[in-house]
Amino acid sequence: GAVYDITVERIGDDLGASDVTLSFAGIGTAPASDADIEDGLITRTLGFLAGERALTFTLLATPDALLEADETFSVTLVGATLGTVDTTPVTVTIRDDDVPPPPAEVRLASATLGSVV
Repeated sequence: GAVYDITVERIGDDLGASDVTLSFAGIGTAPASDADIEDGLITRTLGFLAGERALTFTLLATPDALLEADETFSVTLVGATLGTVDTTPVTVTIRDDDVPPPPAEVRLASATLGSVV
């Protein structure tokens, strides 16, 4: 499956140790579900060490053989133990990478002469 790297950045001067909480939700006309991400669309907590400005974590899309629409989910910061959070969600799209089967072919198998009247 595809790999999605998601980075959380801290801005400002107060960069003490802090935990941030992220929420995930399927959205749109083809929402992603828990089955589409290897660990599911669960709430995650990331821990910043003092002085760290950015953390990146990886989500893995679950490989499947289903021909389906691209699916989307949102990632939202919902809390932090230090500072305030921007709760504007980010949208992630899981692109369908499955190849459709070849079209069926219909052809005339044979023709024989029946009786002549």
